[in-house]
Amino acid sequence: MERAEAPFVAMLTLSARHNDIERARILLASLERFLREPITLFIVAPDSAMETVRAAHAGSGGGKVALQFMPDSAVLAESVAGDATVRGTVRQMLVKMGFARHCPAPFYLTLDADVALIREWGVADAMPDGRAGVQRKAVREGDTWCSAAAELLGTPFDYPETMDVTPALISAEGMRDLLEALEARHGDWQRALADRHAGGLKWTEYTLYWHHLRDAGLLEKLHAIPEGYRIFVMRSLWRAPQIEGWSLDLALKGRGGFVVLQSSTGLAPEAARAMLGMDGPGSGG
Repeated sequence: MERAEAPFVAMLTLSARHNDIERARILLASLERFLREPITLFIVAPDSAMETVRAAHAGSGGGKVALQFMPDSAVLAESVAGDATVRGTVRQMLVKMGFARHCPAPFYLTLDADVALIREWGVADAMPDGRAGVQRKAVREGDTWCSAAAELLGTPFDYPETMDVTPALISAEGMRDLLEALEARHGDWQRALADRHAGGLKWTEYTLYWHHLRDAGLLEKLHAIPEGYRIFVMRSLWRAPQIEGWSLDLALKGRGGFVVLQSSTGLAPEAARAMLGMDGPGSGG
């Protein structure tokens, strides 16, 4: 299949633990089934897991999805890459931010193994007017994620909404600008963010990004913010009690191309596959 130059690539942070590989197979099958245009997907995994991850996806891709593999040491600073205490969510957030300096396209779509595409979706949905659409959510009173971003960047927190979580579209230019601001203030930004998170300052990659783009006057240059815009459906699964009674048909009544089936709910990959209407391992539908 001939690949036109796309305005965005996708990146997936992946480990070889906790059924992540099997969940990623569901994600890949959903992309093959529902993407309107071809895409390049970068799978970023810990160096120690790279051989396992590559082997698990041997033979995958080649249709709509072209796979590229990247060890996280290519994205992470030396100060954190070999630090076993920087793991899990914090490591994934740093990778999603650092990927901007390796991104070959103007934008990138962040993915986790516990998301899936559930309807046809493509460039027109992602970029309604040539800028990347951004899904927003209201800021709760006393929001620690947003106040942490403000403290780390040294600029006021004075807005009623912020960016939602993965999956999300990120401007490589905008994220690189954020990284430069963090470096100017903290030096080794990855070490600083890891240490501050461990110390209780619970920033996220998205609150930092949103806060900086607003402050730098880049938000509306890089992102479209139509009312009601969604990348993932409202009827996603975030907590275990929501599993019973969840319906794909009901999820599809809302806006958005993706669904999040949060792995922390304990939902098994085979159950997720059945709920999404997939036939078997590796099935594209």
